[in-house]
Amino acid sequence: MNIMRTVVLLVVAIFFSDFVSETSAKSPLVRAVVTIYNRTSVHLDYQLRVLRNDSISEEGPKWSDWKTRHHAHPNGGYMWHSFIAGNNIEKIEIRFDRIGGDDIFTEKKYNLPFNVVRKFEDIMERDGRPYCFRFDAGGRLLDLKTGRR
Repeated sequence: MNIMRTVVLLVVAIFFSDFVSETSAKSPLVRAVVTIYNRTSVHLDYQLRVLRNDSISEEGPKWSDWKTRHHAHPNGGYMWHSFIAGNNIEKIEIRFDRIGGDDIFTEKKYNLPFNVVRKFEDIMERDGRPYCFRFDAGGRLLDLKTGRR
C-alpha cells in the first residue's frame, strides 16, 4: 500500500513540476514590471501603455489605451507598474510633458524595456526595470533615464 501511494505521489509530483515549468514561461502567469523613481522635488504625471502581441488587428499588434499615472513620491520615491502577461507584451511606452511651467504639453516618449516577474510572486521595488525622472541643471527640462539615480 505504501509503495503504491509513493508511486502515485511521485507521478503527481512529476506531472506538477512539468506543469509549473511549462506554464511559468507562458504569458498568463507573468508580469512585465518597470519601477519609476522620482528624483525631482515635485509630483509628476505621466502616461503608460503596452503593445501586446496577442492583440493583433488588421494593422498588426495593438497598443492599449494610455493610462495616466500620478507619481506622488518626489525626492527619491518610487512607483512600480506591472502588466499581466509579460510574455505577450512587446513594449511598454511612457510619455510625459518634457517642459514644466509653460502650460503647453511638450511630449517626450520612450519605449521602456521591462523585467518579467512571475505573477504569483509579490512585486517589490527592485523587481522592475529601473527608470528615473530628473530635471536638467536649469530645473525646467524633465527627462527619464535608466537606473535608480
